[in-house]
Amino acid sequence: MSSSIAPDSIDLTTGESVIPQHEAGTNPRVLPIVAEVRAKVKQDLRLGREYQQGRINWITTIAMGAFHVGAVAALFFFSWQNLVAAVVMYFFAINVGIGMTYHRLLTHRGYRVPRWLEIVLTTCGTMALEGGPIFWVATHRVHHQNSDHEGDPHTPHDGTWWAHAGWIFSGRAMHSETALLGRYAPDLTRDRAHVWLSKYHWLPLTIAGFLQLGIGYAIGGWKGALGMMLWGTFLRTTLGLHSTWLVNSLVFFAILCSVMLAIFLSAKFPLRPSAPLYGLLVAALVAAYLIPQDAFLSIDFLPLRYALASIVAFLPVFLANLVFAGSFKGTGPSADVAFASNLIGIMLGGMLEYASLLIGYRHLLLIVIGFYVLSALLLRRRAPAAEMEADTRVPVAVT
Repeated sequence: MSSSIAPDSIDLTTGESVIPQHEAGTNPRVLPIVAEVRAKVKQDLRLGREYQQGRINWITTIAMGAFHVGAVAALFFFSWQNLVAAVVMYFFAINVGIGMTYHRLLTHRGYRVPRWLEIVLTTCGTMALEGGPIFWVATHRVHHQNSDHEGDPHTPHDGTWWAHAGWIFSGRAMHSETALLGRYAPDLTRDRAHVWLSKYHWLPLTIAGFLQLGIGYAIGGWKGALGMMLWGTFLRTTLGLHSTWLVNSLVFFAILCSVMLAIFLSAKFPLRPSAPLYGLLVAALVAAYLIPQDAFLSIDFLPLRYALASIVAFLPVFLANLVFAGSFKGTGPSADVAFASNLIGIMLGGMLEYASLLIGYRHLLLIVIGFYVLSALLLRRRAPAAEMEADTRVPVAVT
């Protein structure tokens, strides 16, 4: 097979590549799937709610429903052995398979390991029931490319339920469409092992389930076999899925709560954009810049760790929305000006979000601090002019 495919070698009705007979077998080292990726490299991949056309993926929906039923049934088969099986499987499937491997290793290439170890770790990821490596990596890279914009597979703008789990149950399954997904995961489509694991991603989980049946039977007969499989596969997988989905929902929920709290306080109290409020906002941004992201990991008391991390992450959002909401209060005829100014700020913020991919999150904070300091200085310049205008007004007597 040649290293490239002519444009007329694509079946426009099916989207599948057609390999000319005279090119077949000329280069056995090139995988057929690589040729398809090269042929479809210009094909875009959009995964948002709009592009699913309201379709329900019944195979995924039925499978997820069955796993949730099995998770509930597992509660009637508790034993310490079953709990250990669930914890061990959760650790290897979610912590090692999804967190370490699918996300940090395969998607972002945050570190390197020997190829044999990469395949072993990837196999752990397939046992999370989140698809094969090519599907998972491509979907996550599309998410980063279109984050909270059109085409994002699980943006909260399409609804809270959609961001949590609805996007899983909708649209066509693309686990086997390696050629289309390959545009976003070309490094994986060139690897035979990753292609095989993507095609048969369900196999390691199935084998693990049968092993749990055997171990459980050896420990406690058929009841022990059923209980260990329910805990080690069904309950563990269901909890792992919701813990993964919760990342989208929880972050959006926290941001939404910060915004709603700011609007509520602005409506109840006479808050206006002022030097102290800007000072608090700049201080919160400086704290987010100075405090390393892993600063709280040494705190053993988990509620305190999560509370401090949440304050550092979401306090700037809350204070910024106080400034935003206060800019509309008492503006009178100039409310349209205030809205236009904030709209410009939103567009500028969107451009800075993309710039952060190049300069990094911490440098983005420095730019944001600069903008808010400039805004505070402009506010101070406007204040004397407004007071002077108020003093020059002549009261009109009403008779």
